[in-house]
Order: sequence, then C-alpha cells, then structure tokens
Amino acid sequence: MSHDQGLQLVSSKEASDALLTHFLDINLFPEIFSQSIVDYIKCVSLEDTTKQGIISKCNDYLTKKKDANPVLTQRAIKIKQILEPCDKVKDNELSNLIISEIDITGDPHLKSQDNKQEGDLSNLVIEEVDVADYM
Repeated sequence: MSHDQGLQLVSSKEASDALLTHFLDINLFPEIFSQSIVDYIKCVSLEDTTKQGIISKCNDYLTKKKDANPVLTQRAIKIKQILEPCDKVKDNELSNLIISEIDITGDPHLKSQDNKQEGDLSNLVIEEVDVADYM
C-alpha cells in the first residue's frame, strides 16, 4: 500500500487492521481523525498481543523525539494511556487522598423532587469517580 494510492479497503476488518497498523501515519490519518482514532481504540476489544504492539509503536514514536509531529505525539500519548494497565497505582500511593462517602439525602440546600424551590446547591452534580482511572 503506497501513500500515493491511499487506502483501498474492501471490508471493515481491513479498515480496522489498517487503522491499528497506520494510526501514527499523518498522511493516511490527518489531525482531524485524531479524536476518532482515540475513541475507536477505547471502544474496540483488542487482543493482548495487539495492545502490546500498539503500545510499542507509541513508545517508539515518543522516544525518537526528533522531527516529532505534535499531533502524532498527542495521539500516541492518549492511545498509550488508554491501553496501558493502571498497575502503577498501589494502595500506599493513594495515601494522600481523602476517600469518603457522604449521605446528602435530606440536605435542605438541595432541590428535592417534592419541593420545587431552588436550593443553594440545586445545580450540583454528584458523581462517583474511580480514582485509579485518573492516575
């Protein structure tokens, strides 16, 4: 496959293979596709050998530094973060975090379904977050 011809794909399997093989080729996948590539890799189920190959490509690209395209650098960093397991976080590394649960039911500052009055915190969004995802 030459860059002059572009990609000529017949099936979705070929398209997937081409994307996973050439995701750091700015000529085939320009900047406009960066977020789509990252989202695809988040969603697709990959075998461990494929994941390791992609991580290896990202590491190779990130270590060569010279003539690095900033778009591809960011793409490689994001993809590497998605695929690398978060085994670097150990319990003792979380010692500086305060992890607690708070019961907010019945708080008078929140807007309730029964009481249509706006409370001080009526626009508060409460979400459970897994800290290991952000490490």
